[in-house]
Amino acid sequence: MATKFGDKIFAGKMFVLYGFDEEGIPALTAYIKEGGGVVLQTSDRRIPDYAIVPMDGFPVDRTVNNIVTNTWMMRPFF
Repeated sequence: MATKFGDKIFAGKMFVLYGFDEEGIPALTAYIKEGGGVVLQTSDRRIPDYAIVPMDGFPVDRTVNNIVTNTWMMRPFF
């Protein structure tokens, strides 16, 4: 069953990344975009649906709807 945003798992969702090194950000960004999501800059004033942090945590100093780890994001949802 298709959603109003299509069949992509992250369609219509906004993400912000915290605590990752510069080498890890492009792969995470590509994964989110392939899934139909949007990656916001940390300075963006919109409230993201998800802040993605590493497994060992990282302080999130802004309003977000959910804080999850990169492991949660990569797990199969089926």
